Amino acid sequence: EDFWACAILIVFVMIVYLGFSNLILSVIVEKADQARNADAEYQNILHQQAAEDVKNGFRNVWRASEFVGDDGDVSFSLEDLRQQYAEDENFRCHLESLDMDLPV
Repeated sequence: EDFWACAILIVFVMIVYLGFSNLILSVIVEKADQARNADAEYQNILHQQAAEDVKNGFRNVWRASEFVGDDGDVSFSLEDLRQQYAEDENFRCHLESLDMDLPV
């Protein structure tokens, strides 16, 4: 009788131990998943803000260029664009930050 009682007690303790271990592990995995999702959302927000900053900077560079006429219209030829790209480092950096490349 003592053998069976001891065996049942050991099996019961093992089952309870495995249950608690599983519970703790599931909490850890859930927190890691939440952190990963929050990080992906945060990275997406940072990427959108950086892209918007680059676009605004590009607009400012464009407005300051010689392509804007007196009436506010922008007109230029491909050769004008290449010349601006070759001469103006700020213009070139903004194009490159937008993943745009213009061979000179």
